Amino acid sequence: MVVKPSKTKGKKILQREEDPAKGGRSFIGQRLSIDLHCLAFKSARRRRRRRRRRRRRRRRRRRRRRRTRRTRTRTRTRTRTITRTRTRIRRREEEEEEDDDDDDDDDDDDDDDDDDDDDDDNDFMQAKAWGICILRELKM
Repeated sequence: MVVKPSKTKGKKILQREEDPAKGGRSFIGQRLSIDLHCLAFKSARRRRRRRRRRRRRRRRRRRRRRRTRRTRTRTRTRTRTITRTRTRIRRREEEEEEDDDDDDDDDDDDDDDDDDDDDDDNDFMQAKAWGICILRELKM
């Protein structure tokens, strides 16, 4: 490979815009010790690397966030649906039993209303427990 002589090394800097981000320094009148061409390539490489790193980080963060979101929502909805179905089944069974009871005696309608609230709460708690058990089994 033939090494070309540098076009910029050793020349004086005649013009340069002062960059306010770098504190407004100017290098006018200084001699160059490096080839500007090479410098430009280095800085471009750095920029590319930084961009790649940033992209990777962003992707990783997004993936992590997505994963956590998915798992959280999945378990919540699953438990809800399980508990709902359990409570529905229980209610149907209770209604059927009540229908059977109603056929036998029609006088006790007033007494049943007070106990219904307690039964519903109890059933809900039981259904919740069932849902939790099922979830544990699924995770195992």
